[in-house]
Amino acid sequence: MNDLRNAPAMEILPNLQACQAIHRTDTAGHGNSYYRGSRFHTGLKKGLVLQGGFTLLELLISITLISIIVVILSLALRTGISAYTRAKGGNEQLVAAVAIEELLTMQLRAIVDTKQPGLKDLSLFEGSGNGLLMTTTHVPMGSGLGGVFLVTYRFNPDSGELIYAQRIVTTKDDLKARLPDDITEEGKAGLLEEGWDISIIPGLKDVSFSYQGHAGDTDPSAWPRQWERRSAPPSTVALTLVFKDVDSGRSMTSRRIFHVSVS
Repeated sequence: MNDLRNAPAMEILPNLQACQAIHRTDTAGHGNSYYRGSRFHTGLKKGLVLQGGFTLLELLISITLISIIVVILSLALRTGISAYTRAKGGNEQLVAAVAIEELLTMQLRAIVDTKQPGLKDLSLFEGSGNGLLMTTTHVPMGSGLGGVFLVTYRFNPDSGELIYAQRIVTTKDDLKARLPDDITEEGKAGLLEEGWDISIIPGLKDVSFSYQGHAGDTDPSAWPRQWERRSAPPSTVALTLVFKDVDSGRSMTSRRIFHVSVS
């Protein structure tokens, strides 16, 4: 020790540096390994921690967006179904209107006239605002051999139904046959036994007939709604059909003018 005290500073410095190197080597093998294992490794583990899943805010935003998309798709689907239903109902009404008008056209062309040989006593035409009764030789459900038929159209405003009925005429007494005011299912079976063929067209809001005896006013709304000359049919018949639209509350209206073929 005395030698080191008395030694010059230049000689002591290398020895001190050598001791420090030995100490660093020792701590590198022991102290620093503990340091790395406790602080460095712990910090590394914290840096590698994975944060999985959603936060509550992200989850709420996702649910809100999904709800908005579902509402939009539901409205679009509802609109499409409603449009399809309206179009389908409109087509059905149009088909019914065309069928009624075409049938009435053919029957008025084949109406029994008093001037036709052998059929004078079988001529009949009665008209009212909501129906008509006539004899004709054209029917959609008639015999293949043909003949004279008593045909009636009658609208029931309470049920919204247009009743069409036909019955073959063989004698003058057959012209006295009339349909009852109310036709039930049981009553319909009885009418079939009497020789009536009946068809019922539902879904109508209004049906109106008007008649013209000779050329004159071209506005059917100004024509008489009654025709009382039983053996003399009118020259022109106007028909207005108003169909119901259950979904929208609107209605489809069809108007047609028919010319009666008389000798």
